[in-house]
Amino acid sequence: MTKLLPFCLLFVLLLNACNDSASANDKTDIQLVEKNKIQSEASFIATLEKHLAAVSNKDAAALKSTLSLTGKMRMMLPGSEIFDSADSFMEYHTEWFSDTTTVWSFEPEILHTEIGRDLGTAITQIIYREPNRNGQPYFNRMHVSYVLEKEDGKWYVIQDIVPPLKNRQTKNNPPSKHTKMAKTKTAWDKFFFGFFILTIVAGIYLITQKDYLVGIGGTITGIFLIYLQNARK
Repeated sequence: MTKLLPFCLLFVLLLNACNDSASANDKTDIQLVEKNKIQSEASFIATLEKHLAAVSNKDAAALKSTLSLTGKMRMMLPGSEIFDSADSFMEYHTEWFSDTTTVWSFEPEILHTEIGRDLGTAITQIIYREPNRNGQPYFNRMHVSYVLEKEDGKWYVIQDIVPPLKNRQTKNNPPSKHTKMAKTKTAWDKFFFGFFILTIVAGIYLITQKDYLVGIGGTITGIFLIYLQNARK
C-alpha cells in the first residue's frame, strides 16, 4: 500500500494540473468573448455615428457606405410613403442634400442602444433647425429609432423610423418641401404605437425562445419608444 502512495500523489497532482489548465482555457474563452463583444459594440456605435454625421454633413457617399450591400433598407417618415430599399433611401437623401433653397442643420445624439450578436437597435434625438423659415427661426425635435444588422462582421443600417412629434412652428409657418418628417398625424400616431407594441411582443417571444439578449433589448426598446411617444403629447 505504501508503494502505491507516490503514484496516488502523482495522479492527484496531474488531475489538479488538468483542472487548472481547463480553468485557464475557460477564462481565456470568456475574455475573448468579452473582447469581441466590446469591439462589436464599438463598431455598431461607429457605424451609426458615421450614418448620422453623413446626414449632418450632406455627404451622400458616406451615407451610402453605412447601408447594407444587399440593398436592405426601410425608412418610415410621417406623412410619406415607406422607402423600402437602399436605392429609394439614397434617392430621397440625394434630392434633399442637393436642395439649395433651404438652409438647415441636423444635430443628432444617441440616447440608447441595445446591441445583440447580429442585430441591434438605437434611439436617437435629432434637432432639426432652419435659421429662417418665413422670417422666423424654426426647429423640430424628433426621437428617431434605427436598426442595424451585422453582415460579414460589419454593421449596416437597415431601418430608420421617424415617429411623428409636435413640431415647433406657428400657424403661419408651414413646413418646407424637405421637412415631411415634421408633420403630425393621428393615423401615424396609431401606426407607430402598434409598431412599438409589436416590438414588445416580439421581444417577449424571443425571450421564450431563450434569445435573452435581443429579446430583453427589444422589449425595453418598445417600452421606451412608447414612453417617448406619450411624453411628447
